[in-house]
Amino acid sequence: MDRGYVMIYVGHDHPMAHNGGYAYEHRVVMAEKLGRPLRSHEFVHHRNGIRGDNRADNLDLVERALPYGSVVCPKCGAVFHVH
Repeated sequence: MDRGYVMIYVGHDHPMAHNGGYAYEHRVVMAEKLGRPLRSHEFVHHRNGIRGDNRADNLDLVERALPYGSVVCPKCGAVFHVH
């Protein structure tokens, strides 16, 4: 565990692998739920606050705060700057 987050072995070739082929389980679960890798501005929130509870129904996809005047396309995830 790392700060309460569960690490799982996914293999060195997995797109989310780091730390010798390990990845954070909550990020892997969310990527599988979405059917795509997480984008750089996305992170995973544990609804019940328990970082080791990585059931899909306990996880929410959340976007990091964007710079003022920026919006994210809900379909493609592209970031646009609004003047």
